[in-house]
Amino acid sequence: MKTIIRRSLIIVSLLATLGFAKPETINQNVIKQATYDKIIKISDELYSKTGISIVAHFIEHADGGVVAYEKNITANLRGSYVFLVFSAKDEKVELVVSDDLKNIIVKNEILSPFPGGPIIPILSAQDKNAVDSKFSAAALNGIADISDKIADSKGIKLESSIGSDSRYFIQGLRAVFYGIIFVALAVYFYRLYQRRKAQ
Repeated sequence: MKTIIRRSLIIVSLLATLGFAKPETINQNVIKQATYDKIIKISDELYSKTGISIVAHFIEHADGGVVAYEKNITANLRGSYVFLVFSAKDEKVELVVSDDLKNIIVKNEILSPFPGGPIIPILSAQDKNAVDSKFSAAALNGIADISDKIADSKGIKLESSIGSDSRYFIQGLRAVFYGIIFVALAVYFYRLYQRRKAQ
């Protein structure tokens, strides 16, 4: 009788596991191999400690559009998950999170185009490096930010995290850059105003 109960519990556990999303990273030569390996390491550790999956697809092109692609993938995801897709040729990024994570992972914050956003500002930057370098930096920064937010909400530490220092440094550089632009525009309009006033 005990054997039957044990076998039943094993089968139930397996079926429950199959019903939930597992960490998955697909890379169609969009990001560098080292970045891909690091993302897998972060995602696997997050899953092992929280049971929350990060499903990340870095694809060249989404047939039918990124939104259709996202809906097709997320229709089969169960449990707690974050789905992130980069489409290189479409120049689109999409993010979907399970309902239980929406208070932790806020889409408008992760995909914010303003300084402090972990993905879009990097993709939008004029970079002399190869496209895969820019995508790699944005992808790793985004996944790390998402993972750290989830880990913090659960009160755990990820050994594979890239750390907040590097992200704060990047955000600081962006803030300085935009600050310089703002000051330059302010000086320009002030001088323009003074000229018109003098006439």
